[in-house]
Amino acid sequence: MAAPSARVPLSPYDLFDREIRLVGSKSFAYSFERALGLLAAGAVDTATLVSHRLPLPAYPEALTVLRSGDCRKVQVVPGLG
Repeated sequence: MAAPSARVPLSPYDLFDREIRLVGSKSFAYSFERALGLLAAGAVDTATLVSHRLPLPAYPEALTVLRSGDCRKVQVVPGLG
């Protein structure tokens, strides 16, 4: 978390030239414990959260899938395979 007054120097040219995608996300204080409670109660179907599970040696493929945008969550699992 950063203070509301925090600023970051940013080069719009670098974003364009290096094809950088800048995405913000927000977290809420004290939401982690509630989320764990929902998971423990079975209120969330976690099977649909991860769209791809790949073994560690397939890490380059996992990055390709992630960059394609054709996924929900890509999980790299050591020992899978």
